[in-house]
This record gives sequence, C-alpha cells and structure tokens, in this order.
Amino acid sequence: MDANRAWFCTDKGLAYYDGANWAVYRPSLTTGKPEMFVRDAQGHVSNVNVLTAPAHNYILGIDFQKSDIWVATAKGLSHGILQPR
Repeated sequence: MDANRAWFCTDKGLAYYDGANWAVYRPSLTTGKPEMFVRDAQGHVSNVNVLTAPAHNYILGIDFQKSDIWVATAKGLSHGILQPR
C-alpha cells in the first residue's frame, strides 16, 4: 500500500488523496453503476472506468490487509483488491 495516500469515509463514497489528486469511488448517485471520479491538482475532473463499487455511497469504515481493502457501508460490507497504479 502507498504510504502517501490518505483514505476517507464519506457519505458520497470512498475517497482518497495522494498528495495531488482526489478520487471518489462509489455507485453512481443516479444510476447505481460503479464510478470513480478523479480531480487533479489543476482542478480537472475525469471519470475513470471501474467495474465494481462499494455496496453503498455511505462509507462507515475501511480497513486494509496487504492489498485487500474492506469497506463497511450503510448497506453491508464490501471487499476489494487494490490495483497497482
């Protein structure tokens, strides 16, 4: 796991900050399909294609075990595997 990345539990999805870029990973607020938005240091926002998302937008907690990430949401527990950048 990258020691320079900070993860945040929000009511709009799982977010992280890597020192320059912000990203929010969640089910879409309108369609429910997985989405991830990245905002770079210049303020440009891009949509990154993803295949999965946490069970719900309301993230209650996160835990890491090596490359595994466990996400507690308002609708249940989600499990993912961090992908290399």
